[in-house]
Amino acid sequence: MDPVLSIDKGNNSMYNVTGIIVGVISIIFNGVLLYAVFAAKIYKKSIFAYFILFNSIGGFLVSLSLFQISIFNIKLTNINQSSNLSTICHYKTAPWIFSINLYQYGFAAQSIFIVTSIITPIFYKFYLNTDVFKIISTIFIIALSSLITSSIFFGTPNNSSTKYCDNFSSWTFEYILIEEISIIIVGGSLIFAFLLGGKEMNKTNSQSSIVNAYGRIMVFSITTFLLFWGFPNFVFVVANLINVTHENKELITDLVVLNASKATVPPLIFYTIKNYEINQIVTRIPIINILFRPIERNINVNGSKTIRRDT
Repeated sequence: MDPVLSIDKGNNSMYNVTGIIVGVISIIFNGVLLYAVFAAKIYKKSIFAYFILFNSIGGFLVSLSLFQISIFNIKLTNINQSSNLSTICHYKTAPWIFSINLYQYGFAAQSIFIVTSIITPIFYKFYLNTDVFKIISTIFIIALSSLITSSIFFGTPNNSSTKYCDNFSSWTFEYILIEEISIIIVGGSLIFAFLLGGKEMNKTNSQSSIVNAYGRIMVFSITTFLLFWGFPNFVFVVANLINVTHENKELITDLVVLNASKATVPPLIFYTIKNYEINQIVTRIPIINILFRPIERNINVNGSKTIRRDT
C-alpha cells in the first residue's frame, strides 16, 4: 500500500471506530437537546431560542453524517476498484458538507443575534426577534447550504489521487474555494461578535441578570465552537494558502471532519445547567440525571446558578 497519510480510508479501522464513537455520542447529545427544546417549547420564545432548536437539528445531522462516513468506509474497503468511484465518494461526503454548513451558518446567526440583543436590544426586539425573520433566516441558510453542497457535483475535480475515497478527494476546486471563504466569514464574524459583545458588556458594566446570562452564553458558545470547529478549519485554510502536499491536505480534511462533530456536544451540557426549562426535562431522564446532578451541584456551590429564564 502506498504511504498516503490520509486517515479517512476504508482500511483504517482507528479512524472509522473513532468516527463511530464520536458520531454516536454526538447523536445522543444532540438528540436529547432536540427533545428537550421541543418538549419545553422554548423555540417559540425568541429567535435565539429558535436557533437553539435549529442548531441542535444541524448538530444531529452532522453527527449522523460522521457516523455514516465511518460505516461507509468499513463497508467499502475495496472502493478504489469501483468504476463509479467519483460518484460514490460525492454521495459519501455530501450529507456531511450540507449538515456542517447548516450548522456553522446557523451557529453564526445565533451568535450574531445574541450579541445584537446585548448591544442594540430595541433593534433586536422589533426587527430580528420576529417570526418573519425566523422564516427568512431558515430559508436562506438551507438554500445556501444546498447551493454549497451542489458544488461538489458540478465543479472541477481537484486532480487528487482516486486510489482512495477520502473526504478531500471528492472536493472540487469550487467547493474548496467556497469552503475557505465560508471559514473566513464565519470565523471572522464570530471573533468580531465576541470582541464587540465583550466590549459592550465591559463598557456598561451592567449587573443585569439578563445581560450577564447572555454574556455567559456568548462566551461559552463562541469559545467552544472556535476551539473544535475554528482551529482545524483555520489550519485547513493555511494549508491551502501555503500549498502543502496533497496527502497532508487529506489528513487535515479528515481531522476537520472528525473534530467539527465534537463542537455539537457541549451545548447540551451548557443549556442543561443554565436553562431552567431544558434542565427540568433533561434531568428527568434517569441516566442523564445521574450525569448532570453532580456537575450542577458543583457549579451552584461556586456561585453560578441555573438560569431560570428564557435564553
